[in-house]
Amino acid sequence: MSLPRDQVEAAVAAAIPGARVAATDLTGTQDHWQVRVVWDGFEGMPLLAQHRRVMAALQPHLEGSGSGAIHAVQLQTVATETT
Repeated sequence: MSLPRDQVEAAVAAAIPGARVAATDLTGTQDHWQVRVVWDGFEGMPLLAQHRRVMAALQPHLEGSGSGAIHAVQLQTVATETT
């Protein structure tokens, strides 16, 4: 089982309105993802809380607690885009 990139991005974007989400398939199997989320609402929020917010959006798809479509997630969360 796997989850396409657009569905990974849509799940996070739906849970965090206004966020910019980019998912990268790390293995070509659509079950190991790197997810970068840029959202102004992360400003002042501890990193652990930021990651919990994103992971809550992916929970229905995670292995062990959801559908199993996602085996691993590597997160990067930031409040503002840097150049």
